[in-house]
Amino acid sequence: MTTGFMQSIANLADASPGRHVDAIKQLVANRFRESDSDVDVYATEYFNHTYTPDLVLSWPGEASRNVFLRTTTRQQYLLEDIDAIGEMHPIIMPLGDLDGTDERGGESIDASRAERTNFDRKSVEARTLVANPQALESLAEAAVDAPVVGLLSRAVLQGGRGLVGEGRAAAAGATVGDGFVAASQGSADDTGRAVDLVDGLLDGFHASRINRLLQAVWIASGAPATGFPGAVQLTANLDRESLQFLLAGADIDDYEFWARLARGLTLGRLIETTIDVDSENLQRLVRAALPHLSAKACVVLIEDQATTDLSLPRWTTTGRALGLIAQRYSAFASTYAAADMGVTLRSSDAVTVPDLVSRVDQAQVTLSEIELEGVRGQRVGVSNADGDLSRDELLTRLGDALGVNAAVRRVVVGLETGQSLRCDLTKGVAAGRTVAKYRLDDLLDASILILKGTTTRERDELATVLGLF
Repeated sequence: MTTGFMQSIANLADASPGRHVDAIKQLVANRFRESDSDVDVYATEYFNHTYTPDLVLSWPGEASRNVFLRTTTRQQYLLEDIDAIGEMHPIIMPLGDLDGTDERGGESIDASRAERTNFDRKSVEARTLVANPQALESLAEAAVDAPVVGLLSRAVLQGGRGLVGEGRAAAAGATVGDGFVAASQGSADDTGRAVDLVDGLLDGFHASRINRLLQAVWIASGAPATGFPGAVQLTANLDRESLQFLLAGADIDDYEFWARLARGLTLGRLIETTIDVDSENLQRLVRAALPHLSAKACVVLIEDQATTDLSLPRWTTTGRALGLIAQRYSAFASTYAAADMGVTLRSSDAVTVPDLVSRVDQAQVTLSEIELEGVRGQRVGVSNADGDLSRDELLTRLGDALGVNAAVRRVVVGLETGQSLRCDLTKGVAAGRTVAKYRLDDLLDASILILKGTTTRERDELATVLGLF
């Protein structure tokens, strides 16, 4: 354990805490950020106030939590704090040692085992976390060797409860780290110890999050759900943080693991993550999940020249869309509308009628509607709900009448599933009407072939990635 931080705190606190408020808060705030890189720490104008927090922790889409700094570790005063502010379910952070005696001569929290147990019980009941900065440092250090402890660290900040000093934090990190490994191997003993620890250390909501991860990994290992050493939740679906952790973490070269994990996955949950194309874990998960993922819209961006040396298109997630990145194009599918994907739309080169007919034939779809624009800007639309315009002489004659450079603006094509897909070739967007959703593989295949057009090699690569054989 690094002593420099605590020596700095001790020097500031012992000299005159009131004169060094900003420095103390900055040191503590940095410890919070090291424990969780996503936390936002706001420092108030108060210090050591009974009812007004010193710091406020917040996360995107999550409840905030107040932090009250204290310059004593004496249990009498800290119990009074729990009685006074426990209804806020805050973090009370003494700037001293919680595993030993108070260096300023006061009675330590652990003056006796009975008193420490009573203190822990009262703080648990109040859903109040009493932890010092050393505890945060212990969790951060444990996460270096066992990244899953990073999830525990965030959960402790958001929903931790009870008395947590440096020793308990280190033990908790080791237990959860061992439990994750055990769950991935279907081993009950260490998994059970992790479940029990999480249930005691966290409130119900945050304990459920961590245990859902352990259960999902347990099931993905091939072990029966009924053998999970904890409360079996009806759904072991992962939250964003847990899924991000698995995808960005150590390489798991086990297709069956990802296939089991994919069973409860939705595209909406997957696209909340941000994973780059280098993640083999993401490639495996999407491959396993493709048959049952569905999307609302697709955007295809066409590149004038190769922008990557990838031998095959690869998957990435952006926080709002699932991307398929190839050498000459990028396709993004989402449960959001195209305008809400966070993808900048581009104008596409004009597509002639003969080009479109070739693309329709390659995609093996039918053409039921088309809008054309002539060289002088005149626009004409034609439809054939009962047939295939790509094989209708009317389309050929219409193209001839508008000129050889007439451009296709929009089409509606029919998929093998019987669904209709509206494609805007001027923007590179494909989507259905209102709330229509499509199988992800069908949507990507049709959208890329119609909106971009592909070479034989590109079609073969796309079929390989989508599993279309």
